[in-house]
Formats: sequence, structure tokens, C-alpha cells
Amino acid sequence: MADATLQDRVTDIGPPHYSKFLHPLIKKNYGKWVWHEIPRPGVLVHAAESGDKIYTVRAGTARLISVDTLRFMADMADKYADGFMRFTSRNNVEFLLGNQANVEPLIADLEKGGLPVGGTANSISQIVHTQGWVHCHTSATDASGVVKAVMDEVFDHFKSHKLPNRLRIALACCLNMCGAVHCSDIAILGIHRRPPRVNHANLKNLCEIPTTVASCPTAAIKPSTVDGNPSVEVDEDKCMYCGNCYTTCPAMPLADPLNDGLSIWVGGKVSNARHAPTFSKLAIPFIPNNPPRWPEATEAIVKIIEAYSKGARNWERVGEWVERIGWPRFFKETGIEFTKYHIDDFKGASKSLMTSVAFKRVSGAGYADTRGHLREMEGVKTTVSANAPSIETLADAMYAILKATAGKKKLKAGDLTKEMIKKYGEDAVTKGMCKEAINKNMMEGKTVYEYFGGSFIGLPREEGASK
Repeated sequence: MADATLQDRVTDIGPPHYSKFLHPLIKKNYGKWVWHEIPRPGVLVHAAESGDKIYTVRAGTARLISVDTLRFMADMADKYADGFMRFTSRNNVEFLLGNQANVEPLIADLEKGGLPVGGTANSISQIVHTQGWVHCHTSATDASGVVKAVMDEVFDHFKSHKLPNRLRIALACCLNMCGAVHCSDIAILGIHRRPPRVNHANLKNLCEIPTTVASCPTAAIKPSTVDGNPSVEVDEDKCMYCGNCYTTCPAMPLADPLNDGLSIWVGGKVSNARHAPTFSKLAIPFIPNNPPRWPEATEAIVKIIEAYSKGARNWERVGEWVERIGWPRFFKETGIEFTKYHIDDFKGASKSLMTSVAFKRVSGAGYADTRGHLREMEGVKTTVSANAPSIETLADAMYAILKATAGKKKLKAGDLTKEMIKKYGEDAVTKGMCKEAINKNMMEGKTVYEYFGGSFIGLPREEGASK
């Protein structure tokens, strides 16, 4: 009896199991999907082994929305998607449909209701951002206002697939980085440039000094006595303007209208595809706050996007493009001035930090390149014989194999590498060369990754990949 009671008991401890909210077609075909495609911006279709297809319609929304907007979304889900909708991590809303006939009517109603459909594949998805002036007490800039101004300028890229690859933009209104600016293609970061101002007269009444001292991550605050009153003092050389002390102690305000503003960072990404995840790097050290439209910031971001769109190869992310052409050329192409502020002179900065968990990069012959994170392992082969084939030759040979086996056999990167070593010999080919050849074909759009049922390398569907 006790066991039965516990089994049926409903509590508020922990979230419900996600499977309770899955679309029936997803439950039916869980783990049995064979291919997917994007027939138009904002629409995805996934096909299962059973022949079932599920359609996803993605629409952009504001991060802060009203109850009326939520009710409108719920009405659209009930009308066209059997009540199934979800929100993505980038503040988009997605509707899951089992009936293809409902896709176009749903899109028409969403557009009519002010929710644009797009943000898939080689596009700019919705900008993820923090609270900004509407709520955050340590913000150096606004969030919603800047995002609105930027998206108005780049909206065409939300509705189309014209970019070399997906482009993720994020905004954080201070360097506490609630907005994932540390790993986005283009990041907008609000920055303070002056340490907190200490209100010595009120600090002893508003703050607990030991807690305030302990709140500083760089040990820039220490106890002090000012005019006979217990207080604190700030070491400006150690302060990194994070505002953590102000969170703990209201007598140490950080906001400064004259010195607060924006910085722009580029080249970050979370995915482990082709290259390891990377942190964003500084492009523009400071842009003043200029509400309501932030023209200087929007102009700079548009220039970066235009340079990337024009100069990047197919499937290159922003960071990969910059790495290939080099930072000097990046500054030239974007018209951004290189200044002394691009040089990191912060005393607490780490000189060597491994930013990737991709240990496979050092486990074999082709993965010794770790961008300075780790040295080459002993015994790793990095040289080849004089008769080694070129990367172009390897890429063409791999492409020929994929064409010959299309629809008959699925191949992984390791399979292609073994074929190349078998064809040219162990002394002529390394895993690193094969990896470069695979990347070359992907950059040129000749091959694609197929993630369903495993991680395979195949041809684009129009060239004969399995359906």
C-alpha cells in the first residue's frame, strides 16, 4: 500500500520528465530519425525510418514579452500544432507540426501577428541577451534597446540563408556574461571603465565589510578607516569593474554615464565541429552609449557581418574566417582600428589556458595541433614521405569514394582516413592530412555531416545522399 501511494504521489520536487511533453511523432520515432532538411528559412523537416515526418516552424520573439503575446503563441499552437510548441535557448519559439498542410497557414498567421519566421541554418538567429537597464543593477549598457537597434539593421539575414554559416550574436550588459558573450560569433559586451565609488559615510551602515572584501574575485578591496569610520578602499590596478562588490554593498555604486559603454568581441563558438570551441576575442574596446538607436555600435556590427559574408568560405564560422586570414587583415577588412587596448595587460590574466575538452586533438597523428594549449605528444607522427599526396588530391579521392558509395554505405571520418592510408600508404598520409581534406570538402559544400543514427560524412541530398 505504501509503495502504491508513493508511486502515484505528485510533488514539486524536481522537473517533470521531459518525455511527458514530447510530440507523439517524436515519441514514436525516438532515436530513429534518418535525415532532415531545411526547405525554407525558419522551417525544418525531420524524417524517420517509419516514413513519418515532423515539421518545425521557428519564429523570432522578444526576450521580454507580454501575456497577450504568450496567449497568441498558445492559440497558434492549438490551431496548427496540436498544442505543441517550445522556446529555444536564443529566445525563438518553435511549433511542432505533424501535418505539412498546416505549415504555410501557420507561417502566414505568425507573420501577420508580428512574429517573423526564420533564424535557421546560415542565418542570424535571434540575439540572446541579458536584462539591461530594465532590471539589472550592474549593467553598463542597455540590452533590449541595443538588440532591437542591431536586429533592425540585420533583419534580412534572419529571413534568409545568405551567410557562409550560422552567425550567433549575443549581448551582455556587463562582464558577468549572463548573455553567453564569451562564445558567440559576434558579442556585444557592456563595460565599466572606472572602479566603484565608495560612499565612506554610509558604508558602515549599509554593508558588512568582511563580506564586501570577500566578494571581490581579484582581491582588489581591503578594509580601511576613513575619517575615523570603518570602510574599504579599492586597488584600481586590480579592479576589473565586474560590479560584484556593488551587489554585496550598495555603498559602492559602479554606474558612470560618461565612462560606461559597449565593446565588441568576435570569433567565439560553442560547437566542437571542425575546430574546438573558442572564446570571443576583442575587436572594438569601447563604443559610447548612444541611445535610443546606438548608431556607432550597429554600424560596427554591420561592417563585421558584411566583411565576413564577403570574405568567408562556405561553412566557415566567424572565428574560423579570422583565423584563416589573420587578425591584421581582419582589422583592415572591417575598418576597425587596432589600439593599445587590444593588448591584454591585466595582471590576473592567465598566460596559458586550455579552453577545449577536445583531447582527441592530441591523441593521434592528425590531432597534434592544439593552438598552443598542449605540446605535441611523444611518438606522434607529424612528418610524411616526399611522395605524399596534396590535400587537394586527398579531398578529391575522398569525394570520389563518397560518390561511389552514395546510398549504399555510410562512412565516418575514420573510414575515409583508413581508405586514404590504404591507397597511398602509411608513410605518405597522416590523420591530420585526412582531417584537412575532409574539412576542405565541407568548406566547399561538397560534403556534409549526417548526425542521425551516428556521425557520418555524406553528400548533400541533391547530390545523392541517402534519403
